[in-house]
Amino acid sequence: MATTPLDIHVVIIEWVYRSSQHAAIDYPTLRACALVCRAWTPIAQRLLFRRVPVPKGQLLTSGSNVMPRLVRTLRTAAHLAAHVRSFNIELATVTFNVRPEASVDALEALALCTNVDGVTIDLFGATAAFIAYLDTLPVRPSYLSVSGRDREVDHVIQLWPSVHVLDMASFPTEDIHVRMPHQLQALATSTLNMRKYCCAPNTVVPAGLQDLELNCHGGLFSPTSAALVASGLAAQLRSLYLFGHGAEVLPPAVLEKLAVLESLVLDCLPTEVSGIASGLPKNLRHFGYHFHDIGHERSEKLQILLDAARALPKLDLFTATRDSSQEVLEEIERWCREGGVELVVYPELGCFRRPRHVDWI
Repeated sequence: MATTPLDIHVVIIEWVYRSSQHAAIDYPTLRACALVCRAWTPIAQRLLFRRVPVPKGQLLTSGSNVMPRLVRTLRTAAHLAAHVRSFNIELATVTFNVRPEASVDALEALALCTNVDGVTIDLFGATAAFIAYLDTLPVRPSYLSVSGRDREVDHVIQLWPSVHVLDMASFPTEDIHVRMPHQLQALATSTLNMRKYCCAPNTVVPAGLQDLELNCHGGLFSPTSAALVASGLAAQLRSLYLFGHGAEVLPPAVLEKLAVLESLVLDCLPTEVSGIASGLPKNLRHFGYHFHDIGHERSEKLQILLDAARALPKLDLFTATRDSSQEVLEEIERWCREGGVELVVYPELGCFRRPRHVDWI
């Protein structure tokens, strides 16, 4: 092993990590890698500590020593704390009470990870003391995924002006209304929250906001699309990802404003495709979609979209998912071969989400 080039070691261990990028990380295998030899230890440790999840079970279970051990490890081994890039704190839903000492331990651990670049935090159940403790943390993340009540969510967003990628789509709530930071570049949210934001009085859309992901479950896409156009956001978007049942409709009024859009992903075949096919933005370089079943009518719709995409002068990437039907994948593969377009097939729909921004989502 000593004569094997170090690069080979790195490739092997990183393959273990990358193979689980869009699934549960294989921590047991990574821990085993760390014990193989001295050359493998620092490589495996760097990946073992890249993401630190704090599941709410550890914050609710009386007598759990996981959090104190994590704090002790990060405090005594600063080189391990320096590896942490993503930190996930699940407090609880409103039906649970988080043990105060456990939530403090979670924040102490986060405070030690000064190189952290992404924070995922569920604020349901957060106490006033927890929020106050957040104010003292030295971390400056560029990615923030947050859920909770509007006051706490807004407080955390304004607390970290370093955030450029904001994700509020995982737990959309009807009462949430936050101020978008002016430095925002990418936003994931629900159609309801987006409509409230765009329609709010004196709203100024961040000039750098170019990447939008909309959770369309529950409908409301039509009024949301009107708000996107009226606010001017549609005209500056370079990436648009729509998922949920409401994503089946993409109005021409929105399409014609997406003049600089380069990436468009739909999570299902739209109910009406002729308007979309004729209005696909000419600057599109990436087009992707997802749906499970296909029949005669859907097959015709798919062909209409593929024919329209073929005419796009800059298209060089098409994405799909493995859980689409085999008939769909075969049709897409044939189309991509004939058109010289690269095809990327992801294992599941969630893999579509902004891989160029953060690789630890």
